[in-house]
Amino acid sequence: MELTTVHNNGFVPSDNTEILIEQLAQETLQNQPQVKTKRNRNTFNDIEITFDSGANQTKAWVMFGELTQMIHFPSRARIVEGDISPDNIGNFSYGDTNYAVGKSADYYQGEWLEAREGNKIDYLDIWFLGVLTHAKKLLLEAAKKRKQGSNNIKIRCWVRVLTLAKERKHEIEKILKDIQSFTFADCTFEIVIGAIEVLPEGYGSAITAWNKDKLAERINILDMGGGTLSYTSYSTEFGELDCVERTIADCGGINAIVATLQLSMSSRDNAGIQLYPELLEKALRTSKSKQVFYDFGSNISNIYNAFISAMNDWLKINPQVQQLLKNVRFSLMNGEKVYLTGGGFSCLVIREFISEYLIKANSNTAKKRKKADDITLDNNLIIPLEDCHTLNITGLKELPSLIPQK
Repeated sequence: MELTTVHNNGFVPSDNTEILIEQLAQETLQNQPQVKTKRNRNTFNDIEITFDSGANQTKAWVMFGELTQMIHFPSRARIVEGDISPDNIGNFSYGDTNYAVGKSADYYQGEWLEAREGNKIDYLDIWFLGVLTHAKKLLLEAAKKRKQGSNNIKIRCWVRVLTLAKERKHEIEKILKDIQSFTFADCTFEIVIGAIEVLPEGYGSAITAWNKDKLAERINILDMGGGTLSYTSYSTEFGELDCVERTIADCGGINAIVATLQLSMSSRDNAGIQLYPELLEKALRTSKSKQVFYDFGSNISNIYNAFISAMNDWLKINPQVQQLLKNVRFSLMNGEKVYLTGGGFSCLVIREFISEYLIKANSNTAKKRKKADDITLDNNLIIPLEDCHTLNITGLKELPSLIPQK
């Protein structure tokens, strides 16, 4: 005799009850309205950008997926009158205007823009799009991932900006977020900003210096760029780099040094000879200890003595630089290390001159007799960082990605 179980509701199931229940559930499911899954047509290609528009060079590190590209180009642009070659790096259309940024600007007519003084921020959108359009292979790779049915390539940018003008952070954010689209290589790219992080110039070098000396309570960075000389001290007290002091000297960069050298040489033994700033700068960048060779056309000469004279003149006419270097010397007196970085210190003779100036007991009178109580500063505390012309950018690779991890 087959046993049956009586449920609480009094229903006694037969042998086919489970089959009937399953059929009823399937019919109910089929009769319900189907919810269609919509394609996300707003999917963006995520690109991470770290960039610094200096007075001489704009430098950037651009990442798209597994692709990375280091970018650098002269910080100058033209508002082009007429057409541009649409697929040349640095050429793009933005709004109703054509632009050529970097070296390509030399091949067009139009108003010049240069990343000097306020133009670094005022034209930040131009330098930013210049970075993107110099990363040609990354943009074209993003174009391959265009969604079906869409004519435009959608890009979401996660941006780190290096600047000495951190107080203009809100202005920086507004300028970048106002960029809607641009055209490059016959493609229209739509842009949204995922996040913006504003960091001080020299921060990448500070990270590198801290990695060299994890026990340091302070990290001191002396940074010579194209237009400025800056000295920044970071505290490591709370396990992170916290800027506690900063001094900035305008006209303290390599541009002012080159201009002083050009003026000094023109007023002495080279009357009638045209001296080119770009060639003088190149001579400094390729210098060796006590050797700066300049090609005059008819002969090549060592202009090291003229360089030393120009550096002394540069110091005399720049009280801001003198005061900044006094602050550096005070740190050295306390036994703190000072790290040299920036494109200016990629020139060996500039590094040597500044280092010697800092450790002099009396910088105004080199031949003055040394007194018994004079302090001798340790030259080993002045440490040039390798690849200092790009380190402010490449050093930031130590930071976590701004792109949220899925």
